[in-house]
Amino acid sequence: MPQKVHTNPFHAGELEAQARAGAGDVASWAAGFIRDYLPEQHRDFHTSLPFFVIAAGDAEGRPWVTIVEGRDGFINSPNPCTLTLDTALDAQDPLTATLQEGSDIGGLGIDPATRRRNRLNGFFHRTETGFAIAIRQTFGNCPQYIHERNWYRVIRTAPPVAEHGGELSLAQRARITAADTMFIGTGHRRGDDVPSRGYDASHRGGAPGFVQIVDATHLRIPDYAGNNFFNTIGNLVIEPRIGLLFVDFETGGLLHVSGRAQIDWAPDDALDPGARRAIEVTVEAVVDRPSALSLRWTVSDTKADRLQLVRKVVESRDITSFHFSGADRAELAPFEAGQHLLIELQIPGQTGTVKRSYSLSGAPVWAEGYRLSVKRQPQGLVSRFLHDQLEPGDVIEARKPSGDFVVPAGECPLVLVSAGIGLTPMVSMLHAAVGEQEDRPVWFVHGTRNGASHALAAEVDRLVTTRPTAHRHVVYSRPEAGDLPGRDYDARGHISAESVLALNAGAEAHYMLCGPTQFISDIRIGLEAGGVPADRIHFESFGSHRVDSSCRKPEALVRPWIILLGLSLGVAVSNGFARFAYGLILPAMREDLDWTYTEAGWLNTANALGYLAGAALTLAIIRQRPAAWLFAVGIVGTSASLVLSGLTQSFWLLTIWRVFAGVFGAPTFIAGGVLAANLFPDTRRMALAIALYFGGGGIGIVLSGITLPLFFEISGSENWPMSWLGLGAVSALACTLSLWSARQMSARASMASGSGSGAVEPSHLPILRMLPALTGYGLFAVGYIVTITFLVAFMHDLAADAVLVSTVWVAMGLAIVASPFLWRVVLARFSNGVPLAAATFVTAIGTALPIVWSAPAGLVMAGAVFGVAVFIAPAAVTTFSRGNLPASLQASGIALFTVVFAAGQTIGPIAAGAIGDAFGSIAHGLGAAVAVLMAGALTASLQPSLIGSRTNEQVQ
Repeated sequence: MPQKVHTNPFHAGELEAQARAGAGDVASWAAGFIRDYLPEQHRDFHTSLPFFVIAAGDAEGRPWVTIVEGRDGFINSPNPCTLTLDTALDAQDPLTATLQEGSDIGGLGIDPATRRRNRLNGFFHRTETGFAIAIRQTFGNCPQYIHERNWYRVIRTAPPVAEHGGELSLAQRARITAADTMFIGTGHRRGDDVPSRGYDASHRGGAPGFVQIVDATHLRIPDYAGNNFFNTIGNLVIEPRIGLLFVDFETGGLLHVSGRAQIDWAPDDALDPGARRAIEVTVEAVVDRPSALSLRWTVSDTKADRLQLVRKVVESRDITSFHFSGADRAELAPFEAGQHLLIELQIPGQTGTVKRSYSLSGAPVWAEGYRLSVKRQPQGLVSRFLHDQLEPGDVIEARKPSGDFVVPAGECPLVLVSAGIGLTPMVSMLHAAVGEQEDRPVWFVHGTRNGASHALAAEVDRLVTTRPTAHRHVVYSRPEAGDLPGRDYDARGHISAESVLALNAGAEAHYMLCGPTQFISDIRIGLEAGGVPADRIHFESFGSHRVDSSCRKPEALVRPWIILLGLSLGVAVSNGFARFAYGLILPAMREDLDWTYTEAGWLNTANALGYLAGAALTLAIIRQRPAAWLFAVGIVGTSASLVLSGLTQSFWLLTIWRVFAGVFGAPTFIAGGVLAANLFPDTRRMALAIALYFGGGGIGIVLSGITLPLFFEISGSENWPMSWLGLGAVSALACTLSLWSARQMSARASMASGSGSGAVEPSHLPILRMLPALTGYGLFAVGYIVTITFLVAFMHDLAADAVLVSTVWVAMGLAIVASPFLWRVVLARFSNGVPLAAATFVTAIGTALPIVWSAPAGLVMAGAVFGVAVFIAPAAVTTFSRGNLPASLQASGIALFTVVFAAGQTIGPIAAGAIGDAFGSIAHGLGAAVAVLMAGALTASLQPSLIGSRTNEQVQ
């Protein structure tokens, strides 16, 4: 199974804040929740909102946070990497004059009515109808401290002129004192390689007056317990400037504040007992915009239900169930399995109402009402109150059950995976699954320490035994002497993604996860690596996880990988056959046609010239022509050129067909890379897909390496035309799957074609900022092609037999096929020139080995070392383009790299051939290639990441 990739998504300030708060190694699990694209549920959520919160910096670097609104449906997401907003900022908004093309921007979608919120950040781009955000990071947030409100619109008249100042007036201070909600904008612009560089927009809530007024220029904001990411606090550690927004929900007024912040890491408990830290703000600028919005909000008029505790049941050593019915025999609202209940308590010694959300653990048709199963936390204010003080007959208040972490409709298999107290919604789901759907396969998978900590065990066993399609898999990490395997638990250790996949529920099943954050992250990443689509994995953490109720067939789940195989056969044809196989055929052609090294090198130079022309043509038209069309035309044309090469012995006709092979091979190579890069939205699978695509060249190399040397050994060098015809015939067969893949991808929006609906359209590639990578890749092309062209000729000079030549070529091909799995972590982790530099360096080692170790073992080792890196270089520049460029320029970026690559390939063979002729040995040409490759590795290593540098580029 592929390895999990944990990329650290935090910068130094966030890491320092996490350390000071004692949050532990947050980075080890947080990567499972932070994505570089919008999941489907986030896209659905954002596009349903009537407003959106954004944060950015002005020309002086001061952060501001604001709200933008629009007509119904003004937010769209044309693809997982883009959010478009069909609206314009108001002329009086403090961000109107400061947001420029490529500016860093943070965004927050929040729905007070459902208490949901999801965050993102990225880059600002103007569109014809508003603006778009090119996504860089996204993640959800829990519903803590969100006050329920419902929105409505009024007819908006021209708002009053905004008031500007440097301190807060008495009226403004009164509004802040009454506020129970605010928004914060923070950020920093340090470090090109830091994924979280940029701005964050976040929400803060509390009781009215939770933001304390110190004086006209000083505020004090409590920082309560949260998700331990510390994005806001971490940003302030590095950059103390801060933006605040207070909304007048009754009038639509917006009060913007910008200033500087200082963190109080040990605030006085008397000021706010719930505060873990405090943000002390010095006000520097104020913009007050009365009636800025047409939206208005009203506090939800739904009264809390009064619940009476009927009984308490001890379920385990530290978990107790609380059974509630409606006070005064009131009827309780129904709920769906998996939903939670927000309870409101009056706890002695606490000012105001204390609120907590707990999952409902009973059946949706539970006769007694609601059941909450709560773990007693030694330092937990509410859990200790419930366990130690709440008694039968006592009355509490609660809101209606809510939440969309619910059992997906349909008949797809259901896998309920939990650890610790995470079993509470899963037990409710198990009740629903076995009680409502007799034939639905369901697995209840739970991990805990031992029998003493295992809550609701008998209830689960009873439910599982009622249906033959229900299964139990319980794992104890430290079973005690009285715990019996097979009766109390089924395995010892910890739940892993591998053990969940071993249940064979299938990739079409819905996997419901609940438990500690690192547990959820590890299981989710492992399931995705094992082939489970991301939208089949749902977890009770950080926001909404609404699910698709349809069951997809297993073949639909593996289709992207079949498509990828068809695309990779394009590389097998365009490079494995049309370029690399020439190195195997060249000695026979040179011997039969009595060519010099220069003449032999010329045919590969001709091919490279054609490749250069094809790459330049592709660069010119790829934004107008679909990538799938270019790929299809390219592979058909390349296959035809191979056949035509076997029908003539004329040097100049061969030159023409080699040119044509290059002309058609380039769009195959480029467009296929564009398509492969768009198969998956997440960085991890995208990097693997790109590497596997280019690794398709290894398929062509293995096939030609196995057959061609033995063919010439048996039939003689004079039959070289048949080798071209054979390659053409195999290419025609490969075309069948490749053309099918192209048809499948034609329905998808390629990076080059744009997406409409306000798609991002930056005007030019940042060529100067890409110069180290472009130069390094060009030098790589000069050097690598020498090995491909002359390695077999070098072995013939050493009197190597056909078996050795075949072994070296096959070793190279197998290494190419394996290389994606060896380099996938590097490709996914680095957004700078490191992957290209490393691949070029290893290629140089593979080129040097035959010179210094010409024994058979050395030659085989050279082929393997060369192969393990040679196709990673194009994979590296493709992931570089995919990760650093706006969506509409990614295909152009890949094409530009290929133009440079083709130019280098043009120089390499004829130059190395000339050196070989001058010194009487092609070994000297190989030596020159090693020097060029080393220079390329050094140059590529100087390439920084472009992420976050687009704003500066526009200014320069």
